[in-house]
Amino acid sequence: SHLDIKARNITAIVLILFGLFGNCSFIVAVRTKKEIRNKHGILLSITCTAQTICLIFELVKRSDLAIAGNLTRETCFKSVFLYIIAAMYQTIGILMVGVDILVSLIAPVKYFSLRHFPYLLYLQIPC
Repeated sequence: SHLDIKARNITAIVLILFGLFGNCSFIVAVRTKKEIRNKHGILLSITCTAQTICLIFELVKRSDLAIAGNLTRETCFKSVFLYIIAAMYQTIGILMVGVDILVSLIAPVKYFSLRHFPYLLYLQIPC
């Protein structure tokens, strides 16, 4: 039982580190490569930022919350507040990436004529 928990924690840490590496690589690629600095890339990098916040929380705070057995409701809420916001933003952000792809497939001429800033801002409103 103790070995199972240890194996699960090691597996979780490895997967979180892979996720952080992938997210950070994508964010840097969108910033540096002009070819992928389009509406899809920017929208996905914003969502990757929220997911990176969640993964960092899992990596850092997960063990702290597990060790602290007698957390009050207020202390627990303060420690997971940013995580909850980022998780909700990330979930709706993935949906908005899907909507973005759908719009680009249904009306490609109109989609590519839209300017980046107002379009991406409108897609962030539900998040």
